[in-house]
Amino acid sequence: MNVTSSVGDGLMDKRDNICRRKVTLVFEPDDVRAGLGENQYVLTQPRNRIEVDGKTVGDTHITASFGRLGTFLSTSLVEQEYAEPGTQVTVVWGAHPGPGTAPDADLDFPRIRATAEKAVRSRCAGSISGVTQVDRWPTARRGYGSTKQVQDPGR
Repeated sequence: MNVTSSVGDGLMDKRDNICRRKVTLVFEPDDVRAGLGENQYVLTQPRNRIEVDGKTVGDTHITASFGRLGTFLSTSLVEQEYAEPGTQVTVVWGAHPGPGTAPDADLDFPRIRATAEKAVRSRCAGSISGVTQVDRWPTARRGYGSTKQVQDPGR
């Protein structure tokens, strides 16, 4: 059995059943100031919940403050129907404490309005001078995660 072929076939079957899409959320500056205070520097990766009308529709992945824009941007995954540019969502800023607390408990986390926009992309993303980023990873020296074998000078 060719494992590569069966994995590829499985991925091709799943391609049409994608339930979430990557978007960039633009946070409402007034809500950021009200919920998190003035002059916040943020570069964080916790999974904050994204809601529409109280229903969880996704989560944030990388959130950062942008002084020039006066707000936060967040790379996020949301359900397909909420991924259209201009869709209004609410980010619940805070981490649920986990077991022992009801999933729907009101923990008084700040709620920040945000607007979904197209995911930020770059023609150069993942490539520097024709060398893919994966080739720069430490594991690439051992041949893992790379499409080409790299000779480890330490061996």
